Amino acid sequence: MLPALTDAAQHHRVPLLLNRDQSSGYTVTKESSFFQYGKVVHKDGAFELAGRWHIDRENSFTMAEADLDGLFEMVRLTQMCGQRQARASIGTSMSSLQLSWAYKHNILIPSKKREPEEFKSAATLLLADRGGLIFNPPLGYHEDVAELDFVSMYPTIMVEKNVSPETVNCRCCPRPHVADALVKQAGEAVPEEFGAGRNNRVPELDYTICNKREGIIPATLRAVVKKRAHYKKLKKYYKGKDEALFRKYDHRQNALKWMLVSCFGYLGYKNARFGRIEAHESVNAFSRDAILTAKEIAESHGFRMLHAIIDCVWLTKPGATGQDYEQLSRAIAEKVGIDISLEGIYNWILFPASKQDPEITTANRYVGWYQHGDIKIRGIEARRRDTPKFVKNMQAAMLDRMGGARNVREVKALVPELLEIVRGYIAILRSGRANPMELVLRRHITKEADEYTNNSISAVVSKMVKEMGVHLAAGEMIEFIILDQSGKKKPEKAKPLALYAFEDGYDIEQYTEFALKAAETLLFPFGYDLTALKEYLDLPMPVRKRIRGAQQQRLDSAAAQQVPLFHELPQALVDR
Repeated sequence: MLPALTDAAQHHRVPLLLNRDQSSGYTVTKESSFFQYGKVVHKDGAFELAGRWHIDRENSFTMAEADLDGLFEMVRLTQMCGQRQARASIGTSMSSLQLSWAYKHNILIPSKKREPEEFKSAATLLLADRGGLIFNPPLGYHEDVAELDFVSMYPTIMVEKNVSPETVNCRCCPRPHVADALVKQAGEAVPEEFGAGRNNRVPELDYTICNKREGIIPATLRAVVKKRAHYKKLKKYYKGKDEALFRKYDHRQNALKWMLVSCFGYLGYKNARFGRIEAHESVNAFSRDAILTAKEIAESHGFRMLHAIIDCVWLTKPGATGQDYEQLSRAIAEKVGIDISLEGIYNWILFPASKQDPEITTANRYVGWYQHGDIKIRGIEARRRDTPKFVKNMQAAMLDRMGGARNVREVKALVPELLEIVRGYIAILRSGRANPMELVLRRHITKEADEYTNNSISAVVSKMVKEMGVHLAAGEMIEFIILDQSGKKKPEKAKPLALYAFEDGYDIEQYTEFALKAAETLLFPFGYDLTALKEYLDLPMPVRKRIRGAQQQRLDSAAAQQVPLFHELPQALVDR
């Protein structure tokens, strides 16, 4: 908006006094698109003022997650200008914090990034080039399952194990194989400095962590870890006593949380100033060892591990109480050296089938109700951004009904009611009475409109938006409603939301398919796949048709009249 305002002011020769210091100009950066973690991301350009802060909430991750209190906390740590910090990535913030610490302590700063990787044998590469440990859970519903989370696992490993680019395989401490040879040769008479490789080695790998000096990464993270722990205590103290102070400390600890979450990934990032892949591999090795140790301790206490992902484990034991799990947590923390907390015990938890293979599960898709009344949803339609609101509402209504079940048997008893919820929503869809605003789909485009060579929905919508005179860069989001997924009525596969009219209708079969897949996620363990759902609901074989104005009125059904026209998310789930 500000670039448009300044251009208009110059065109009409009207003074626009945005800066407090009128002798200074504006600092403007260009927009950019880049590839990150398998997707194209778009970043708008910045427009910085002199003497005032311009903070764009729509383009500030820090403001979105932690508001002004969190932003001020980040500014204190990173020593960056406020409006620049608001736009900065977590990686940039980490780099600024590390540079400040290095300068203050007279440590040389690398002039070049992209530290080259050490030569590795093929056997070492196979051992080292792995991430955190993940166990695929068994398919279906499970009851009396507890979730235990390691508290800030990766930052704690980096601080407590002294993992830093200059401490991994340092020159002053012998590598493990050298230390082992010296021990074997000299027996008990090994000098202390030669025993360092034995005492502080990386699990599985032939890496050593320096025992003689603290690294830059642990030194900078230690203060962040302590500050967040302090703010969490203050947040807990003021909860229910002073809402303003509670929010203030919550925002501060939340800002620090994201810095701690990202510090591990930045350690292995090719453009990190203080980054090195061997340090990144070391942290992963320590985390895998921690999960395996936790598994062994749990099994020795009679528990069974259902699932594990990076820093979290799901355990079960018939008749186990919260006190039993707390006792187990203390035993694991004492052995591993990292605090682990009981997140909660589920009445039931579902690990749904993979979309690619119905016989297996995926690690990051699950849903369950805790005994204390909260729900946890990860990876399924109700949580995904690319799911239409109508479908989210249907699945949320099903989950809300399932919330009262105390075990898997009670969930199974609710299946007829759940099927009727699905029937009601499907009836609305097929009668044409669904609110089109709840059928909007959102997707990030991967290219500019002219670069598409196919006729996908993203390509069609991008070109229609361009014809409106709107330029979309790769990584930006488009909003549209599907009119004809089959594409037989080109170019009207879909329409951008800005051009959509109610008489355009929508693709009944495609949105029915979306709804059925969301229902299948929850009902598949009880034998209801897509085919079984269609048979139960008496749905015809897919015949693509679009419902338009007068036709909508003729196709009103009795089933649709029994269900509210526009469905909202159940209030119980909204509150959570």
